[in-house]
Amino acid sequence: MIYINSRKNISIITLICLIVAFCFLEKTEVEAQIKLIYPQNEDTLFVTEDINFKWENEAGNLVSLFYSDDNGTNWKLIADKIISDTFTWQVPYLSHKNILFKIEENISSDLKKLWHNDIAHSQEIRNCEFSENGKHLLTSGTDGYFRIWDIEQQKIHTEFRHYTNELMYSAQFWNGIDTVIYSIGNKVWMWNRTTNSAEYLFPINDHAFFVATNERTRKIAVCSHLDGDTKGNTVVLYSMDDRKELKRFNNPELPEDDYYRCTFSPSGKYLAFVGYYKVLNVYDVENDKLKSTVSEPGTNVFWGVDFSFDEQEVIVSGLDGTIRRYALPDLLKIKEYNFASELHMRSIKYTNDKNDVLFGGLSQNFYYGDLDNNQLTSVNVGYQITDVSSFDNKYYLITGRKVYKEGKFTLFEVAKNEPTSDTIKTNIFYKVTAQISDVKAKYGNKVIFPLNFYHTYNNENIPFNKINIAGEIVFPSKVLDFQSNAPKQILNDSEYVYDFNVKYILTEDLFEEFNARVILGNVISVPIYFKNCYSDNEMVLIDTISGKLEIENECIEAINRNISSAKGLSLEIENDIQNKDLIIIANVPTDDKYFLNIYDINGNVYEQQQILQAKSFSLNIQKERFPQGSYFVRLSSEYHSVMKKFVIVK
Repeated sequence: MIYINSRKNISIITLICLIVAFCFLEKTEVEAQIKLIYPQNEDTLFVTEDINFKWENEAGNLVSLFYSDDNGTNWKLIADKIISDTFTWQVPYLSHKNILFKIEENISSDLKKLWHNDIAHSQEIRNCEFSENGKHLLTSGTDGYFRIWDIEQQKIHTEFRHYTNELMYSAQFWNGIDTVIYSIGNKVWMWNRTTNSAEYLFPINDHAFFVATNERTRKIAVCSHLDGDTKGNTVVLYSMDDRKELKRFNNPELPEDDYYRCTFSPSGKYLAFVGYYKVLNVYDVENDKLKSTVSEPGTNVFWGVDFSFDEQEVIVSGLDGTIRRYALPDLLKIKEYNFASELHMRSIKYTNDKNDVLFGGLSQNFYYGDLDNNQLTSVNVGYQITDVSSFDNKYYLITGRKVYKEGKFTLFEVAKNEPTSDTIKTNIFYKVTAQISDVKAKYGNKVIFPLNFYHTYNNENIPFNKINIAGEIVFPSKVLDFQSNAPKQILNDSEYVYDFNVKYILTEDLFEEFNARVILGNVISVPIYFKNCYSDNEMVLIDTISGKLEIENECIEAINRNISSAKGLSLEIENDIQNKDLIIIANVPTDDKYFLNIYDINGNVYEQQQILQAKSFSLNIQKERFPQGSYFVRLSSEYHSVMKKFVIVK
């Protein structure tokens, strides 16, 4: 047994323990919690091909994938909230030679109660919102007041009471905190802080239940509600610039519906309104069109509604405990969620561009997080929730009442935990096929024939006509030896001449494929076909959409044996402006199966025919089938092809 009798010994042991603990902590801090296994740094990826991402994720959290084609200045989302450790993605068309990938844990959030006001209003709070800069918040109550609160000072900044026996239903900021649009009874008013007075704007049928504003389009909207009314409730669209009513309407299929909530999409393009009959109505403000869902069965009332940040979705919450997501503009239901224990959901909001949500109701619980992957956190605030609001995913505001008594609110600050991530850099290649077609001319001891380039997309060969050559061509040193990666001669913006030598004899008496890297602004993988050539003489490649491959005398005889089947292959196009038809005239050899395709400038196939018999033929095609623009006709077999361009003018 060891006894320690001195403070000095205790201090030494304590110091040793602290050093060990510090070393351990230092080690755990630098260990990566998430790491990409595939792809890896400097891997080669091909445009339009699938990447099967794979990663290690020690914590098991949801992750997001991003890419950047500008060296990390801007990151674009590939996929968000991925549960598994793999993901498949198709490489898009890019304008750079490399691409960065980043995998990142989804940021987890903890809420900090920043401010609770137990008597914000003497009666129920009906709605709430943040100011544009997030420094103030607005509440309106059935006590006839709206109040503007200073978040930093945690006190009232301004309050206003509309003296009437009617209830205040809703209030919204307008162009800062010095103007508020509010509804009381069946009228809509505008308050100005400078004069501390209200200007009457317009009336509406029955109760002006909710006001929505959109400062980008300078419009406001209000929806009305009255239980048991059969005259038809109304939504009013109003121009603040012109101070006039633009439209007064409702859902003609359900004119008796009562509307509880309306809201504009972020851009102001859409206005959504919901109500008693569980119907989502979305009005296209720009095109004056109304789209509505069919009335849902079960317990009545949709109460909450909001648009996603990108305006691709709209979400609604119902008093029966259900939440529904719909795709715009056709309102096709994406998914439905059932919270059986959370009846009477009153409000729902998107909190960020990743479509996380914040919602709550009279059950006293509010939820926040990822609805789609069921990554939700619930908080009980101890009072019935009447509205929720979010600012920049930094603050959450919850308002409500204590069983028809005082109006309360609670302000939460969202504390974000720093995510772990991993970033790699890869090279991007296009896959392009160079195909040899018929002999065009002979000059002395040289044979010249076209080399047509195509890139492959969805298993279709698309004419490679949109990317100008700009850069270098690099063939494998095993077969070809370039004297320089720089062009020997630049003919124009899309034709470059290079010198190279054949280094090894090609033994197969067939066309052989060699993958060359061709950098054309992007990086492109080009299979080039060569005949066996018993020569190391100099060759010249003029590389363009219809490039030329020039081969010295020793190769001519062997090449002629293999391209003879292409002789007689021809294609002509008659495109007379006076003629309604486009006439394609072709001659094909006798021993090959040929296909005829017509492409637009973007590579879309407009016509496809198979030529089964050896013959000359003509094909009439109506021009009215084609939009105005440039097109390509391609006649091809396995090894030979010819292509012509024509233009449709209307």
